[in-house]
Amino acid sequence: MFSSVGFETASPFDALSDICTQLIIVDADVDFAIHPLIGMFNAILCRERNNGDILVISCRILVIILDKFSTTLSLLSEGNWRKFKKSFEPVFSVVKQGKRGTLLYQKTSESELMQELLQCLSLARNFAELASVMPTAAEELNFCRATVDASTRTSCKVLQNCTNLVRHGEVKDAAGEKVLEDMIYQRLTSLCQLDMDHEWEDLLCSVVESVITYRVWRTVERTAASPGKKRPRGKYEETDTRRGSTFFREIAAPLLQIGERIATGGVSESRVQLTLACIAAVIETDFLSKEVRESAVVWLVRILQRSETRGVTFSNPFIADGNDDGCENAQAHLGFQRVLASLRWLVPSSVLSSLLLVAKLCGADIGLRYEYLWAFRGDEDTYYTYGKSTRKMLTSSYFSASWSAEIVDGNTIIDLRSMTCTSSRGREKSRIHFQPVPAAVSVDQKLTSPKDGLTLHNEIYSILYDALHPLSFGNTPKASLARSLRFYVMCCRAPTNSVDIISILCSVPDDRKQTVMREMTATLLRRDNRWKAVLQEAGLIDVRKMNDSSAAKGCGRHPIPCVDSPSDGTMWVEKCAARTFLSTAPGDLLSSKGLFTFLRSASSPELLAFVQGLAESSMPEKQMVTLCNRLAKDDYIATRVGAVIQVLLLSLLHNECSGKKRGADLFSMVRDSAFPISICEPKDKDSGKSTIFCPNGHLLRVHFSDNWTCDECSQASSFGSLACRVCNYDICSSCISVKYFRMKVDSTAVIGDVIRQWRELKNKMVARGGPSRPGDEMRGNKIKNAMLFTSRGVVPAGCPASLLQGDDVHIAPIGDVCRCQIPLPQNVASLLNDVPLKYEPLHVLLRSFIPKCSQHWVASSAEFFIVYVLKSCAKEIFLYGTPGIPGKVVVTLQEIAPYTSLAFKRSMAHFIAVGCHRFGSQSLQKDLTAHGNVVGNTPVSRHASKVTVRRDMKNVTNRLYNAFLQYPTMRNKMEFNFLAEVGTGDGPTREVYAELAHYYRGMKKLWHKRDDGVRIAFPSRTHVYDKEFFVLGAACARAFADNYTIDIGLSPAMWSIVRHPTLAEDKWWDILQEVEPFLARSYEHVLNATDTELECMNLEDEITGK
Repeated sequence: MFSSVGFETASPFDALSDICTQLIIVDADVDFAIHPLIGMFNAILCRERNNGDILVISCRILVIILDKFSTTLSLLSEGNWRKFKKSFEPVFSVVKQGKRGTLLYQKTSESELMQELLQCLSLARNFAELASVMPTAAEELNFCRATVDASTRTSCKVLQNCTNLVRHGEVKDAAGEKVLEDMIYQRLTSLCQLDMDHEWEDLLCSVVESVITYRVWRTVERTAASPGKKRPRGKYEETDTRRGSTFFREIAAPLLQIGERIATGGVSESRVQLTLACIAAVIETDFLSKEVRESAVVWLVRILQRSETRGVTFSNPFIADGNDDGCENAQAHLGFQRVLASLRWLVPSSVLSSLLLVAKLCGADIGLRYEYLWAFRGDEDTYYTYGKSTRKMLTSSYFSASWSAEIVDGNTIIDLRSMTCTSSRGREKSRIHFQPVPAAVSVDQKLTSPKDGLTLHNEIYSILYDALHPLSFGNTPKASLARSLRFYVMCCRAPTNSVDIISILCSVPDDRKQTVMREMTATLLRRDNRWKAVLQEAGLIDVRKMNDSSAAKGCGRHPIPCVDSPSDGTMWVEKCAARTFLSTAPGDLLSSKGLFTFLRSASSPELLAFVQGLAESSMPEKQMVTLCNRLAKDDYIATRVGAVIQVLLLSLLHNECSGKKRGADLFSMVRDSAFPISICEPKDKDSGKSTIFCPNGHLLRVHFSDNWTCDECSQASSFGSLACRVCNYDICSSCISVKYFRMKVDSTAVIGDVIRQWRELKNKMVARGGPSRPGDEMRGNKIKNAMLFTSRGVVPAGCPASLLQGDDVHIAPIGDVCRCQIPLPQNVASLLNDVPLKYEPLHVLLRSFIPKCSQHWVASSAEFFIVYVLKSCAKEIFLYGTPGIPGKVVVTLQEIAPYTSLAFKRSMAHFIAVGCHRFGSQSLQKDLTAHGNVVGNTPVSRHASKVTVRRDMKNVTNRLYNAFLQYPTMRNKMEFNFLAEVGTGDGPTREVYAELAHYYRGMKKLWHKRDDGVRIAFPSRTHVYDKEFFVLGAACARAFADNYTIDIGLSPAMWSIVRHPTLAEDKWWDILQEVEPFLARSYEHVLNATDTELECMNLEDEITGK
């Protein structure tokens, strides 16, 4: 194969370069004779031993052969192996003899030779036949020590080779370990000064891999154990433990310096994520001083608070395991046979890694389960992850320092020293990729008692406790870890009987074993006797049954006194808990003299029980409003009740989120969930059932026969027909769908998809010869501008089609009637009719005491919790729209909305109306097979929809009218570009919206002018501009959906008219006051005038004539 290489005409370097190129191009499974190549290769090396360029290209060829053609090498004879070993002698002499300074370079460099040599050493160690020509471990370590400072990339190669040496057990003496530890420590400290770039990340990963491998595979006197057995622990390792512990203790300080550097500098989020994961996986905190721990906790809190600020956004809720940051865990890459896009490390989110590091620094022994990434190299250098059971087995073998492992099927042997796998059916070796840092973390949420000697200052615990609060909501691994860590920090702090602490302690026994709680309470009492009062208030201990003498050992000298509530306080709590007193005798509660005394002196659990009893009572609305108004007038009581309301509100949101089981994923919920609908289907007036008649008015019935032909399309089917035997009339199912607009709708579809399908059926009907029943005369533009509606009103085109289930569906052009002669409603259908919004005491409590809450609490806690509870309902929102949000959450959103920021309201509305559908469609686009003839746009690409408009804005209304009536999918963005212009994307799109806003602001016929000269958006009673208003509304909605802004001011009064079919008189009066304030004041003056005043104004009653 390589005999054509012209050694006589070409230079040695060019000849070897040609060989290298051919080796790269040829397939690994090609069988060729390698011994001629070895002969030519050795001939050149003998002549050019001092040529650095030749050695560089020679190393490169040897690396390709060892890595790519392992099967060919396994077939070599003993004689050919002897020849092949001679090729390594001049190459490895550089390592053995250290003659780097005598080599000459013209086309390459010494740095390239060092890198190729290191890679060649790592691969050659995997072949036993080359053991005789390999340098000793001491020679390699000395070579590595002399090479490690060359460059960052060379340092990575050096550490990788040293890691390989450790796994093979070649570092057997204290001198070798000292050299290795010094190199690792020097590279680790250099990370504190080097510029942070991609090479910095590679060096960090190499250092971390070296530390973890060295910790697990530390050298011992190895016996000739059979493969798969654990390494023996000899006398040498026992005597050398202290020196190894010193090394791992020393590297903790530079690791924390690196962490503080990425916390304070402007570092990208991906780099912060990788760095924190590496530090959390490597660092040992048992020997750190209290000051170092506290300093590290401070900058970690800064990272957590920074993520908290970013956290009040709506990310993709359909990523595996409910990821908040898009990469909380790398579970999406750990599926069976998933392809790895690259070998860059996949690590948990920065928040999760920060929490893991905080747990280590605080000494919290929280139950964690780690999952590591293992992958094998397949065809075309593509890496595939192993299955979960195989990954678990390999991880166990690696961290027990086993030499090899056998996959369950028995056909593959994995050598953990060389990181290769070999199939028993063949001799081909494949490279293994292992990531020593966990890719995924899960928490068992077990309770952990604080350790003695690891306490931090109470101020540090306080800021950490506050930082963990907004992260502890939800059912994600991050939230579970934050809750467990927050409980641990609470136990480390000084005892306090605040409502927050009491509520946490009260909620623990519900999902924890009593034995665990007994151990926990005993530990707290041993640490500080002041916990006795707090635990008693929480109902976790009974002081009367405790042995005071045993409990007093090791307790503090100044216990806080127990809160003595009045004797009738228990009666109040019992009546509230029983929910009978408030429902049967509300007047007694309002007139009771002891109410304010009780609320002033009640303990936290009693006050919490009282407020919960009010929220769950059946007290009438008037009495509840009166009671809340009385409580709100007392500042002290209002402050206490307001604090309890905060806990109650967050607990409600937490229960709504955590109470939702994982259940089926979105794919399982959507699969096989198509449902039938029909538009303007005739129904019997008495029974309400669908009725289909023949042209002569006879009721059609099911007919099973093979001898029939459809009278509409002249086709036959073996599935039978609907027939009238009186008229001998038959019609097939497809014609029934066209005639009566029947369709099968997939749950991924939206209303716009249903309208598009109706247009296709309508056009088919027109093509077949005109209307088939009265009301089918609409053609052309009437078909194009038709809208779908139900008894509730016009259904927006972007809503899920599942909202049509169970309703009579009709369609009609704008300003016209459907074929059932029902006019198109003037209001938009209310999407919350299915949510019970009747009076509940909780509404009044929230409305009365939420204003007492601080704006910081709303922004830092309430908004954060709302994000998580809405994301937990993402599957229901995708399928059912706003009715998928639980009723209690809707009530909470309504009451807290006035106190949330405008940006948060906008983000929340966008997620519910648009974002959730887009995220769900993207997650379904690869695997879902939709059912029915009306499906969503899940299979389409992510490219934006393009619409071309003219610069002449006079024609823009017609162009946008036609474009928006096509109901472009909400799945992707909609972008504009100008005719005969090259530009596209965000620039032209923003320009179109800006010019559209300017154009509409100048259309005076659309704007109502008040008496004071101010023009506001309000429809005229004398002229109707359907097309203009449709384009205005569609443009505003599309700009909102695609995160653009359009500068058009709309009156809030417009929404009341659009959303309600009929308005009460007080609503019309509010609208009149906003639209025409002078006219409203005139009407009010007339309505309140006496007869004498009316007579003076020459006004008379039109009805009575007086």
